[in-house]
Order: sequence, then structure tokens, then C-alpha cells
Amino acid sequence: MRLSQDMIYYWLVKKLPVRFEKKSETEIRFKRPVFYEAALEISETVVIIDGDGLKTLIENRNHGANTLFLCTEKPSRSLKTIEGSVMVMDSAISAVSLFNYLQDVYNRFDQWDERLNQIYYENGSFQDLIDSCEPILSEQILLVDKKFQYTAYSKSIDNILNDSPFMDENKFSLPEVVNDFISDSSFQALYDLPDVFDYAMATTSGAEEMICRNFFDQSEYVGRFVIMLETNSADFVKIYVRTILIHLFITADKLYQKYQSFNLKEVALNSLREPLMHMLQFEQNSDEQWKKAAVENGWKETDHLQLIQFRSNTRYSKNVYTDYLSSEIENQWQGCVCLNFRERLLMLINLDQFKSANDKDFYRQLPYFLRDSLLIAGLSRGFSEVTDLRAAFEQTEIALDFGTRDQPMFWSYRFDDYAFGYLLKNSPGSFEMHQICSEKLLALRKYDAEKHTEYYKTLLTYFDCRLNAAAAAKKLYIHRSSFLSRLDRMEELFKINFDSNDELLYLGLSLLIMERN
Repeated sequence: MRLSQDMIYYWLVKKLPVRFEKKSETEIRFKRPVFYEAALEISETVVIIDGDGLKTLIENRNHGANTLFLCTEKPSRSLKTIEGSVMVMDSAISAVSLFNYLQDVYNRFDQWDERLNQIYYENGSFQDLIDSCEPILSEQILLVDKKFQYTAYSKSIDNILNDSPFMDENKFSLPEVVNDFISDSSFQALYDLPDVFDYAMATTSGAEEMICRNFFDQSEYVGRFVIMLETNSADFVKIYVRTILIHLFITADKLYQKYQSFNLKEVALNSLREPLMHMLQFEQNSDEQWKKAAVENGWKETDHLQLIQFRSNTRYSKNVYTDYLSSEIENQWQGCVCLNFRERLLMLINLDQFKSANDKDFYRQLPYFLRDSLLIAGLSRGFSEVTDLRAAFEQTEIALDFGTRDQPMFWSYRFDDYAFGYLLKNSPGSFEMHQICSEKLLALRKYDAEKHTEYYKTLLTYFDCRLNAAAAAKKLYIHRSSFLSRLDRMEELFKINFDSNDELLYLGLSLLIMERN
């Protein structure tokens, strides 16, 4: 691997006092060092040279274009005619010692570059990429995804977390940190930057400087490399860090395009996510794709599934940051996969897998999660056929719409508790009540309005009391014989047949539809 003059300068400063006597503005990567010889081809090469060598170089008019000269002695002549860069060692060091030191530096980078390729071709992780940087970079590296989860970071970060934690046990940014970030317009602007950029964050102890590079997938931001700089880092250090980050990013970006995720666990979940999204969108051929992904992830056809939709609790001014919550949920509950569909956050949970991985009951954990996250949830009916997924989504919508209207203080709503109400509300279809409900009941209600009678109330009470005449009469504060006379009168006026099961069912449904609408 070839190195730039700034990379070489960075490593020489670690060894001894050194300065640029002359610095070329041309960006060149140099080959390994050699000792100066007059007849040697030295283009794009690091050349170790002493005072006599410089004199010979200038006299031979081989002015070293595109060459980096490392002088072990202070030059005694003007270097204006030399076209390349010149560094001067300001303390005594032998040419051999300098040569051996630089060979070690080049070896480090060759091994690093080889390791990067190995990680890519052998399906390594992003943590492997960051760990590989340890021999060539002392600064700490973090990889944070768009969900504010730190998916990989330098091992030395653990020491900082003990004193000043900025992530939770699942490696997510703390909620207060996330809220500060997503409400900061200047921070939001960083999501669009395509190249390496500097960022300074104000803290109580001063400004924390960092160098960053965004990841994009089809022009959409998906994550970021962050390298933390030490306080008051010199400019040459920043240049070196940027150079390392640029080279590291080449492999990291290829690895992301390969996995479509920073988290290898999420890679497996993505194989489930894709066919599930196809099913929600009624796309063909998703069933076979699902079966293959399910087998790969250990999901069985007989497993019990349930779909849950999360929404912001309207009692609190809180937005549902779906990307952040998705990873938090998937880390907290094994056996679930989150989906973002129609701007809704959905969670499909495999209840059999959850039971095998956790001692606690899911339904006992859910209320605590909802309370802490200021969310409400709509729960579908349980199912095993994944082709029922779209119906399950509709069930969560119904549960939330009906539940929040009828019991706004609840945290969760089950579809089964509101299925009958939904059935009644939608049973008329596109008809108005007067177009679908029993004509006899409509005539009875009209008669009441005109004659100031109470036949409708009498009939409604009769059905409320499960067709028990004695109970209905008691509720209406009339004698049982008076109640039976009213039934006879209704039968006579409106031709109601109280002996017909079909007619009683039609009347009962019509009453419920009219009462609930």
C-alpha cells in the first residue's frame, strides 16, 4: 500500500522532530523507501538522502519530481530547484534506522489493507473493520446507524462509557441525546453531506471535535462513521485521520452494499422483512420467498404469530421515531421483526420463539414498554398462516381506531374487543340506515314520532333483556300484561312476527346499527 506525504509525516513525528523544508501540493502516494543513488529511478518514491546526496541530486539536475526526500542532515544549499517534497530530520538518526522504521510503518499499512480485503471477502463484520484500524489509528472510531444505534466501535470506548455513558445497554443513544440531535437543524443538515466532514459538538467541558463520513444507500442516509479527535488535535493529525477514514470507508461501503445493513443480526431479519413487505403490498411470489426466509431463521409454519401496530400516545407531544424504535424493539424482544408500512410502525412477533428465549410473558412486558415509550398499541388476532398478514394489519388499524375513541386512556387495544363494533358499523356497507335496516323498525320509529308512543323503546328494552318479557316490563316500570299488550299491538300495527328467528335477528341487528350509528 502506498502512503501519502502527510501519512509519512504523521508517523515520523511519533519517532523524532521533523519538519517540511519543502512541500509539494500534488497529491501523490509514494512507494516504499530507498536509499538515494544517482542512477536510481525515484519517481513516486520515498528517498532517504543525506547532505552529500542532496548536493549530487542538484548537480545532476535530477530534481526529484514527484518524489519525497527525507534528509537525515540539514540541507546546506537551496532546495528551490527540487520539484518534490523535502522533510528534514531535526535530530540525529541514521539512515538505516530511518529506513527500518519506515519499513515497519509500510508493513502496518500493507497488513491493514490486506485485512480489510479479508474482512470483505470472508464476510466479516463492521466491528472487524474497526478493530483492524487499531495498529494504525489511536483515535476512537464509532459506527452509528440511522436508528442511533452504535453498531460497532473501538474497544477503548468502553473506558469512556464507565465515566460518561452516552448509550444504553442495547447500544442505542440515550433518548435525551436522540431528542437533542433530531431537534437540531444544524445536525439535520449533516445527513446530506456526501464526503468526509468535520463536526464539533459543544459540551460542558468544551467542544468535542470529530471527523465523520456518511453512508448512503440509493441516496438515502443509513449511517455514519465518527472518529473522535483528542482535544486540540494538530492539523496534520486531522489530515491523517481523514486519509485513514477515506480508505476505511471504501471497504466499509462495499460491505454495507453487500449486507444492506450494519448489523449481521439485522441481515437475517431483512431476509424476513422483504417478503413480509411484499405480502402487505399484495405483491406476487412473496409466499415462496417467505417460506425460504422463515426456514433460514428457524420460523416454523405452525408457529403462532401476532401483528402489533404502535402509535404515538396523543396525550403526550411525542413523535414516533420509527427507525430508532425498530432496532430497540428487535433487540429487546427476540423472535420479532419490525416493519415500516404506510408510515406505521408494525411488529410481527413469533410468540413461540419469544417463549423459548424469554422467561417472562410477552403480554406482561408490553404495557411497561408502552408506558416508558409513550406509545399505544393495536393487537391483531393471533394467526399461523402468514398470508393473513394483510388482514392482521387491518385488524390493528381497527383496534386502534375504535379503541382510542371508546377508551382513550388505555395503552393497548385488542382487535377481538372491537370486532363486533366494527362489524355493526360496517354491515350497512354503502347504504344509509334507512336503506338497509328493517322497514318494520323504521315504520315503528316513525309512528312513535307522530303518535308520541314508546314502541321503539319497548322493543329496544325487550332485546336488551334477551327477549325476557318479565325483565323488560320491570325495567320499563309497567306490568307484564301491559308489556305483552304492547307486543301484540306492535305485531298488529307493523306486522312483526315474534315467532320468526330470521325476523328477530334482523330486528336485533337493525336496532344495534341504529343505536351505534
